[in-house]
Amino acid sequence: MQSKNNQKIIDGICTGHTQTLTAFYRRNLPCIRKLVLNNQGQETDVEDLFQDSMLQLYQQLNTKTTHITCSIHSYFYAICRNNWRYTCRKKKRSTQVPLHTEIPEAPAVVHTIAQQEEKNLYQTHFSKLNASHQRILQLFLLGNSASEIAQQTGYSENYVRKKKFEAKKNLLSSIEKDPVYQELKLHHT
Repeated sequence: MQSKNNQKIIDGICTGHTQTLTAFYRRNLPCIRKLVLNNQGQETDVEDLFQDSMLQLYQQLNTKTTHITCSIHSYFYAICRNNWRYTCRKKKRSTQVPLHTEIPEAPAVVHTIAQQEEKNLYQTHFSKLNASHQRILQLFLLGNSASEIAQQTGYSENYVRKKKFEAKKNLLSSIEKDPVYQELKLHHT
């Protein structure tokens, strides 16, 4: 359950309330600066990371599918931390971003962010499948049996099973080759 203050900050971010945004910036910038500068970043990286993460937070809050169960500040820090890891990985830097942060709620937040990254990874690679594979997997995920899918698509049941196997194999192969998958896999071990 979110506190009233937490919800007020979320509402202020969503509506672009200047005082809320200014207070949020002042409250969170020192933590983000420390994160970046302690992990091979420059002062210019701090502003870029903060702004990119703020935009991401804004987009997540406005989708109405994000449910924040911790402090908005902890959630924002986790977004920044994950974005900085990604930036370092892209630039081939090593980073010493600690797995456990000073923010007590961070492990739950990091888990939530990791789940979102897994979902995004799946959706990205799912969208690369051909239309036939996408349709068959969607129908299976909706709980349809092979015979029901065969009736809906006009294919034989054996063909549906074969296409489902191919689609899953292609999807998993594509996901496993993605560097993001490798990093997510490391965090789960």
